[in-house]
Amino acid sequence: MSNKPAAQTIGPWLKNNLGKRCMAGCTSTDVRALHAAVHIAELWLNSDDRPAVAAAFGVIVRQMQEALWYLPYHATAHVGDWGHRYALWHQAGLPDIRVPLCKFGPQPRPAAAA
Repeated sequence: MSNKPAAQTIGPWLKNNLGKRCMAGCTSTDVRALHAAVHIAELWLNSDDRPAVAAAFGVIVRQMQEALWYLPYHATAHVGDWGHRYALWHQAGLPDIRVPLCKFGPQPRPAAAA
């Protein structure tokens, strides 16, 4: 594990998991919000007041272009576990979104045979 802050390692981590062009549409505001979001996710994981921190996460994510919201969703796994993505997202009051699969993340379960 790196001693670098998560904001310095999130870009390469996302590109490794989602593809090297995953951040191609990001503006400077999107990048700043992504950096803030990954640090807030890290704080949420270690907080005694998770609802308040989750609310801050939601405010920050909403500063990004909606088409890029999948980046902070996945960034949560960079500082936590894959299951934390959904928990933080919904505690932040963010709507369900379609997200691309991460190369190294959990894959969806196959549909049961009818």
